[in-house]
This record gives sequence, C-alpha cells and structure tokens, in this order.
Amino acid sequence: MSVALDGSITAVTEPGKTSRYRGAWKDGAFAYEVDFVRGSDNAPDGLIRREFRITADGLLVRAGFGTSESIGLYGHAEDIVMPAPSTAAIGDMAWLVGAWVGTKGSRSIEERWSRPLGGAMLGVSRTVSRGKLSAFEYLRIVERDGGLIYIAPRVTRTPRSAS
Repeated sequence: MSVALDGSITAVTEPGKTSRYRGAWKDGAFAYEVDFVRGSDNAPDGLIRREFRITADGLLVRAGFGTSESIGLYGHAEDIVMPAPSTAAIGDMAWLVGAWVGTKGSRSIEERWSRPLGGAMLGVSRTVSRGKLSAFEYLRIVERDGGLIYIAPRVTRTPRSAS
C-alpha cells in the first residue's frame, strides 16, 4: 500500500471495515492520521494521530488516540549521555524474557521483552487506561563497556481536550 503525502485520503477497504490514511508535511513536521470505519453506518471507530518533527534535541514524536496523547523525544544512541554501566552481561537478564502484565485500578501495563541476543534485549511497553491506549515505549537493554545500560525515550503523557 502507498499513501500520498499531499494530505489526500488513501482508503483501504476490507470486508466490514475501511481504514483511511492521510499524511502531509505541515509547518516543518510530518503529520499522519489513520481513521478506522467499521459497520454499515460509516461512523468513525477510532482515529490515530502521529506527528514527527526534527528538533535540536532529536526527533519529537506525538502520538494520539482518542483524548489521549503521548510525546516522546528520540535521539541517536551515540548522542545520548549514558550513565556508568552496571557490571553484568546481557545473559544475566534472561529472566526478563516474555510478557509482564500488571494492573493498578483501571490501568493495565504490559511489557514484552525479547531474549538476550547480540548484546541486547528489546522491549515494548503499553499502558491502557479505562480501555484506551494512554502511553507506549520502545525499550532497550544493551551491553556497553563490560556492563548493561537501560535505554528508554523520555515519554510524556498529555490528556487532550475533547473536541
């Protein structure tokens, strides 16, 4: 599938649902939306918004779904000042492999970690509050200078005003 980058809508229709994609450059940022339509009434079932902007500090990413928005600042690993590593090897973290799930009130937090391989483990985290995605992160644990370093982007959760 190809999506035009001029702000026009690219619709992908499957049995029972349509996904509408729109992407465009605006004010120095790339904005991207996906709107899901299910059912015969053509009522929208969810809108995902993303904006990517290059800043002096790195790639600023805004992601929104419903009334929730997350903001992350991503930089090149070589540009991030790293703390002193702990004395360990990536194999020492094998106990972390798999899915971890916890709840606190109406909030569910999930993390999934890959097995240690190539000097690194990769993880992904998702937080769902009151049935809606409220935050996510991409995580890494890497071997460096004879030790381990945990790397996660700075993520801020900002509630969006109702429109």
